[in-house]
Amino acid sequence: MRANLQIIENKLHNDVTLMERSVLQVEAIMELLEVCLRTTCFQVDKFFQQKDGMAMGKSLSPVVSNIFMEHFEKLALDPAPYKPSLWLRYVDGTFVVWPLGPERLQDFFDHLNSMHWYWECARHQQHFSTFTAPVMKDIVTWMAQREVGVT
Repeated sequence: MRANLQIIENKLHNDVTLMERSVLQVEAIMELLEVCLRTTCFQVDKFFQQKDGMAMGKSLSPVVSNIFMEHFEKLALDPAPYKPSLWLRYVDGTFVVWPLGPERLQDFFDHLNSMHWYWECARHQQHFSTFTAPVMKDIVTWMAQREVGVT
């Protein structure tokens, strides 16, 4: 979580309009955010405190996770020696169209997995006709009809 907080703090320091939208200084915002994210006590017969990862059930957790994923994508995709022709992400799942063959795909996964100590990218290949998720099948069908390069 420390990395997530650092990314957010950097974004806040670089936000030139922050003072127009908030009376709080960056340090105060970060202190409040950390309190919200680190208060992770919950009860299942007895009390527990979550020690690692984003706080489960907190409304801020998806937002903070999304900020991290956005940062990670930029860090990982910009310098990648080979890139997908399409990269779509929803939360922590991605849909990738890869036109460069299986060897370079493995190189790409190795690159992604080397970017962060906590990151592990898994690969689940499916042929477009076997998609079970209706939304993704619609997206792929729409792209194929417009000749976006789906193969």
